[in-house]
Amino acid sequence: MFIVGHRETKKLVQLSGLYHSANPSEEIILKNMVTQFGGGAQDYSVHFIEDESPLAQELLLPVKFNLVWTGQDVTGVDMTPERQKSVLKVTADQDVLIIGESIVFTGTLYDKDMIKLPYSGQDVIEIGTPYGKLKIRVTFDDGKCIHKFTPRDYGTYSVPLDSQFCNDYKVAEQCIFEIIYDAVPLHSMD
Repeated sequence: MFIVGHRETKKLVQLSGLYHSANPSEEIILKNMVTQFGGGAQDYSVHFIEDESPLAQELLLPVKFNLVWTGQDVTGVDMTPERQKSVLKVTADQDVLIIGESIVFTGTLYDKDMIKLPYSGQDVIEIGTPYGKLKIRVTFDDGKCIHKFTPRDYGTYSVPLDSQFCNDYKVAEQCIFEIIYDAVPLHSMD
């Protein structure tokens, strides 16, 4: 795995995936940067990360981080922005519903130390439905949102859609519930 930073702007230019064999050489990486983004090879700094390292595995996720610079060279990655993210925990009053019934789910925001945040405002959260994604607007009041939701289709739902990340929050608990049909007997089988 490698990362490339732009020496003038000090910004990330590219984060590679894992190379289960050998990484491309620094020369090849720099040539590709010049072809894709212009400038000269001297405008970029390449830093290699061991594919098997915990850092490489973490960087495969949609995480926030800063590049660490020593002079004009990228020398590492600072994960402080990721470690400081707020945490979202979603719970519900039930996990199996009959189609047409409503579910009440509660979202609570915490800081990185799991202390409730006093945030008030609106956010849009993606939820998973049997037929794809659905966006819903939620309103937080003092770090908590409580919403009633009436699904119209049977199947499995998840709030939020992703079990690890939602917007700029880490997800501590995801609510998954099932909507089923209620089979009502028409007559007894005496």
